[in-house]
Amino acid sequence: MHSKDISQILGNLGYTDDEVAVYLALLRLGGSGVKNLTTSTKIHRTRIYDILERLIDKGLVSQAPNASKKHYIPEEPNTVIAIHEERLAALKDHLSDLEDLYLKAKTEPEAKLYTGSEGLKNVLTKITQEAHEVCIFGDGDAFETAIPGWSDQYSKLRAANGIKAKILLRGSTTAIEKIKKLRQTRDRRTALTRMRVLPESYAIKGGFDIYDDTVIFYSFDEDNVAVVIKNAIIASLVQTVFTILWDLSEQYERTLLR
Repeated sequence: MHSKDISQILGNLGYTDDEVAVYLALLRLGGSGVKNLTTSTKIHRTRIYDILERLIDKGLVSQAPNASKKHYIPEEPNTVIAIHEERLAALKDHLSDLEDLYLKAKTEPEAKLYTGSEGLKNVLTKITQEAHEVCIFGDGDAFETAIPGWSDQYSKLRAANGIKAKILLRGSTTAIEKIKKLRQTRDRRTALTRMRVLPESYAIKGGFDIYDDTVIFYSFDEDNVAVVIKNAIIASLVQTVFTILWDLSEQYERTLLR
């Protein structure tokens, strides 16, 4: 193996280029004083002293005792392996602590904010790319106003990707007519979609979608805001709320959709 390869390997272990140069020079010389090291490595004398002190601290070099002049001796190459095996063993002892930190980070909510009609379109497009099934709750009329024409396009994208949907809307005249039309149509889109309504008198503004461990809260107003939260616990909680409302809406089927 060439010295260049050895230098790269030692560099990958965290040693600086100067430390590698001095250590390899000491190995070749079998020990040396500062003057010979300066000549061999072309590193300035004052820097050589600093480098040697670092190598001593790292356990790769020792100073010869009782020498009339300072003489430095390299530790045998196996020492490098021993040092890093010891560090690796110490790391393994604390691996569970590192895993706890990783798992904690995974359970902490990840939130992103999207604004404007283009922001809403980005969020909805992402749902059609990621979800297998989505639960949708909210004011369908406000959604249509916020991004005109996208309700139909959104449902087509879901159907094209085989995404099942449960949709629970405020029972406006428009929403009720849409559900009646859906139930009279037979195509891939309607086969994948179930729709229900809650009374129009319910103060439903905005809405939310749920899929997997993701919840999106919508505010349909002049700014049009979507807040995307990725967290399994929050998603489970909101899913429970949706299920309760979905079951509750069943009692309105005959009166609202007659």
